[in-house]
Amino acid sequence: MLAQNRRRFLAESQDLSELRERLLEVLSEFGFTNFAYVPIDPPYGMKFRWIVPENAGPDQGFPQFVSTFPQAWVDHYLAHDYSNVDPTLTHAAVTLFPFRWIELFDKPWFTKRHRQFFCEASEFGVSNGVTVPLHGPLSGLATLNLASDRGALEVEQLWEGHQLELTRIALVAHEIMLRFLSAHPAEEEGRKLTPRERECLLWTSRGKTNWEVGEILSISPETVRFHLKNAMSKLGVYSQHHAAVAAVVRSLIFP
Repeated sequence: MLAQNRRRFLAESQDLSELRERLLEVLSEFGFTNFAYVPIDPPYGMKFRWIVPENAGPDQGFPQFVSTFPQAWVDHYLAHDYSNVDPTLTHAAVTLFPFRWIELFDKPWFTKRHRQFFCEASEFGVSNGVTVPLHGPLSGLATLNLASDRGALEVEQLWEGHQLELTRIALVAHEIMLRFLSAHPAEEEGRKLTPRERECLLWTSRGKTNWEVGEILSISPETVRFHLKNAMSKLGVYSQHHAAVAAVVRSLIFP
């Protein structure tokens, strides 16, 4: 399929389900068998559609995402709140350039916990892939994660040979995803964070646990969690990690 035809093919999707299937078809041409589009921070003035699991409180919800990854892995990821661990989210917040997952293993901040995350993903059949950070418009942030069932070397070759076109496809998909995933603008958009919420987010963005933040600020871990949950609600995100990323992206804190 020609590049312009791919863009038209995706743009003609009538709903999220059709876009999901069409995007997978396009990516399969390049050897990528699964993808996950993960909205992290909505563009200014926009709210993402919100998913709240059954019997969960509002602060336990998360923005709607689009994935063709094995459902068992998705369920495992959400059950263990891996958005607070996932190193692809951490790195996507600080780079404009796509990256292969294997590149993260050499980062100075990469920990045993991050390695365990990838090991568990591999057990569910998700092992080799690429993340395309999608910054903007209006300070928004999302990622498109491309996975393949091929070996690491072959995935590297696939990416090196097609990264320009795959990045273009990711941008097209991002624009359409925003249209389908956007909710009605919130009436209280822009509620301000308190100084204490900013402090908790700042130390969280620097990799501190709730206990460590409490020690630094001379408050209890429960109080730290309280402030972070309030910040999550105000920022319209579903995890402490995402709240910290959103605060950085919106220049609310400077880690």
